[in-house]
Amino acid sequence: MLPKVLKNFNLFINGRGYAGRVDEISLPTLAIRTEEFQLGGLDTPLQMDMGMDKLECQLTLREYDPEVIKLLGLINGSNVSKLPGLVGLGAAGEGIGFTLRGGLSDESVTVGQKTDIDIIPVIVHLRGAVIELDFGQWKAGQNAAFTARLTLWYYSLNIDGDALIEIDVNNMYRKIDGVEQVRALKGTVF
Repeated sequence: MLPKVLKNFNLFINGRGYAGRVDEISLPTLAIRTEEFQLGGLDTPLQMDMGMDKLECQLTLREYDPEVIKLLGLINGSNVSKLPGLVGLGAAGEGIGFTLRGGLSDESVTVGQKTDIDIIPVIVHLRGAVIELDFGQWKAGQNAAFTARLTLWYYSLNIDGDALIEIDVNNMYRKIDGVEQVRALKGTVF
């Protein structure tokens, strides 16, 4: 059985497509922050869930796009909130919307004597702010690529129609494989 390979992807920023201009994206690392406790009556320490590490990612575009450059800065009080296409949906609806659409190729599907190729859709929704722009180096005759670093407060991952992960930082919501992991705590503190 062959692994599923990301054949291609596209980036949309506030609904505007970047096909042919996006080079690569480093998705956020999802990590549960833990603390170790050695409790009485236990032979070994336990790891306690203390929340998640901050969500950040990075993307590289193969052109200096003024529309992306204008997005630099945190949302609170900045002109980013006036951009068209932003809707007020609570915390998950605020900020800049980044959508990644990709296709995983599954070449292990066999139909009779022939291997058929299935494309499995992958959709990642991100919402946040651009906090850093790196304009790289210039060299005559080469593309002037630049990298944007994002801080995120919303993340969702959907593979083949299956909502695997949804994290909404401001609304204290972490749902993994259909299980809301912080509901009890949210009910206590809000």
